[in-house]
Amino acid sequence: MMKEAIGKLIDGQGLTEAEAEAAMLEIMDGLATPAQIGSYVTALRMKGETVEARPPGLLLLVRRWSRREPALASRLFPREKPRRCRGSG
Repeated sequence: MMKEAIGKLIDGQGLTEAEAEAAMLEIMDGLATPAQIGSYVTALRMKGETVEARPPGLLLLVRRWSRREPALASRLFPREKPRRCRGSG
């Protein structure tokens, strides 16, 4: 799926929501190679995709995945520990 998604993006075509979801699942499940991930992100950028214009189902996909893989998700997206304020005197 990843090769097909990269090819479509390089040709200037958009991905369907199902295709974008399948590509992201390959990345998040560790099935895509580093070269494929780099090519995919570069092709998205070349096509003009931005964070603001992300596919609508992408955030839901990431949330579902993080519930399925909580240990890995916590390593990839660590929560910042609260900072303690020190008095100034």
